Amino acid sequence: MAVLTAFLLPDLFNAPGPRPLVLVSGAPTRVELRIGSADADLYMPAGGGRHGGLVVTAGVHPLDKRDPVLVRLADGLSRVGLYVLLVQSDALMADRFEPEEPRNLVLAYQRLAAEPGVDARHIGMLGFSAGASLAFLAATDPAIRDEVRELVWLGGYYDANELADEIEAHRYGDTAWEPHPLTQMVFEKNLSNGRAALAALSPKSRVGDFRSRAWVLVDRADPLVPYVHSRELAAALPPAHLAGYVEFQIFEHVQPTKALPPATFVTELWKLTTTVWRVLVPLDPSN
Repeated sequence: MAVLTAFLLPDLFNAPGPRPLVLVSGAPTRVELRIGSADADLYMPAGGGRHGGLVVTAGVHPLDKRDPVLVRLADGLSRVGLYVLLVQSDALMADRFEPEEPRNLVLAYQRLAAEPGVDARHIGMLGFSAGASLAFLAATDPAIRDEVRELVWLGGYYDANELADEIEAHRYGDTAWEPHPLTQMVFEKNLSNGRAALAALSPKSRVGDFRSRAWVLVDRADPLVPYVHSRELAAALPPAHLAGYVEFQIFEHVQPTKALPPATFVTELWKLTTTVWRVLVPLDPSN
């Protein structure tokens, strides 16, 4: 797994040039699905045997699931040995938060667990940005909360009402903050749903129902969601349910594309490599 993790890194960076994983793995098969009110692509690794799985959501205003960045990520994770189910909600593509959004991910999890080649004891969830928050909520659903092996959170919000206040004030805590235009647009579009609706779609309201283990990852300089939301989630989780909390400098929100001085880049690359390896290990049925 350590070697495959190293081979996966160019796919995480969407780096040009040869892909080491292509040299040591077969191409996955991709199948289109409809799950709840979402389209989805299922990537199935080549070869037989039992495999772990990962449900992935890019959140609100996401890249299209056929965007080369997401395709390469899903393809790479599948080449490492995972069944990858990339979920694209109709509402989130239209920048809308709907109460049933976590339910789409619950259904996706159950669909993946029913796949013949998947070991249902080794399925995790990965969410980017607002998708991290929705994946967390899905992982607290009684239908699956005792089955989710791990949750990987990258740059989500902990409290949607708090985020709305921070956007309006251009400040979080004592720190001045200029919200990204995308963040402002999305929240202005959804504030008409009311504060109660935002609270219901906040991990803060369900943290006590979380039964899995969470990797809480964040860009320390995230312009879309202040990093303090991830820090608040990590602080709220009991130690038994927090696999790790990692602040990165290499990310620009949810993509590891920030230009850094060479020494900082090497340090961040090592941090990212070890984190990815530690995330992948529990999803491997051989462990």
